[in-house]
Amino acid sequence: MKQDKREVSLVLVNLALLLVQFAFAGLAVFARVGTGTMQPVTFATLRAALATPFIWLLSRFVESEVSISQLLDGAYLKIIMLSILGITVNQLCWIHGVKFTSAVNAGIYQPLIPIYTSLICILTRKEKFNLLKFVGICVSIAGALVVLRVENLDLGSSFETTMGNLLLLGNTLGYSLYLIYQKPLLQANPYPFTYTFICFFFGGFFIFFFSLFYLEGYQDLPNAGVMSVVSVLYSGLVGTFFGHSVNIWALKHTNSSLVAIYICLQPALISLLSYIFLDEVITIRDLIGVIIIIIGLLIVIRVNFVESSSPPPSKDGYEAISDTPPNPLLQSIELREIPLSSPSSPSSSPPPPPSSSSSSTTTTYLTLSK
Repeated sequence: MKQDKREVSLVLVNLALLLVQFAFAGLAVFARVGTGTMQPVTFATLRAALATPFIWLLSRFVESEVSISQLLDGAYLKIIMLSILGITVNQLCWIHGVKFTSAVNAGIYQPLIPIYTSLICILTRKEKFNLLKFVGICVSIAGALVVLRVENLDLGSSFETTMGNLLLLGNTLGYSLYLIYQKPLLQANPYPFTYTFICFFFGGFFIFFFSLFYLEGYQDLPNAGVMSVVSVLYSGLVGTFFGHSVNIWALKHTNSSLVAIYICLQPALISLLSYIFLDEVITIRDLIGVIIIIIGLLIVIRVNFVESSSPPPSKDGYEAISDTPPNPLLQSIELREIPLSSPSSPSSSPPPPPSSSSSSTTTTYLTLSK
């Protein structure tokens, strides 16, 4: 019965991660519309400002027993750094990376997130190296690059392109570190929605502060069309509130590598949504890339299930040894106390231990029980 509960739990986690990627893929499509009529940093500020109150309401409804001050106590600097990495750096680097390069470049860099995540987890000994999992990650990344047309990557035809590529590297590295170092906080205090609210509160504040250097973006808001308003609503409520809330819930129940590998599905889902909403064409190459991504993803999911079935790690990081049958020879050894008095006649079995009131000297022998 325990096996069935674990399988259901893993199914829910993987289904949640799949829904998150649909939300993030839609975010990429709607952001393309929204940033066409407003400054990218203004769009990011409105997105965070809309999502943060809803994340707070969710945290108070689900996790009302914990206060924000409790989580900040002793972890203030860690949470501030996570806010900067996962919200401020991640979003601003992505938006300006797209501005200085192209959406193609931005998409091609996203599969670096599972690579960064896996390598950092292995090097910091947060996860064990598993060759099959690493192969699955590489297969999924290869499929994502097939869909994204990696041959179109512009490595630096101009100074702006070079800057854009560096910003996209910062975007992917920042999000990887956000996934990795948020996991220990969740293990110590399992309140994912409250942590997400705190990160968005501080991260959104830094984004707003940065947007003050682009005040013309706010001046253009009255001229924004209906689709721009729809794109902000989707980005704030679905792409950010729903996407980040469900993503951190999944991170609470699995490892950082599995959460990161699902990002490889985004190019395929973006192509699907672009076909539905933007009348873009899906090619045979896209379908082949999707199949490759799914094969790699299934490998990682299978490895993750096997690892979750193994004994849990102990506090010092080593695997706990459990359910090991005892050595039958050692099991037959027992301690008995035998008095040193001279027996009147030999006995076939050792006499029973003397009572506590006896003053005779005793010694201890190892005997084998029958």
